[in-house]
Amino acid sequence: MGRINIERTIFHWDYQGDRVKKIIEKYGDRVKIETFGDEAIFTIEIFDKNLSIEKIREEFNLVTYVEYIKRAEEKQDRKRR
Repeated sequence: MGRINIERTIFHWDYQGDRVKKIIEKYGDRVKIETFGDEAIFTIEIFDKNLSIEKIREEFNLVTYVEYIKRAEEKQDRKRR
């Protein structure tokens, strides 16, 4: 039976794409980062049980895709009023 890794999160490139190289340099094969250019997103997947997405998020001040979209919608809603 295969193992499912649920330590994977989606992020938007805006204002944080420059951090990807730093994450790779620091964590190497302990993480996997995939980029999706047309969608302007990237994912981070963890392969080390002693590391978490939350730790990387805090260390590199990352905003998830869901948080990014929510923030953008709130700004648009304020402008519409």
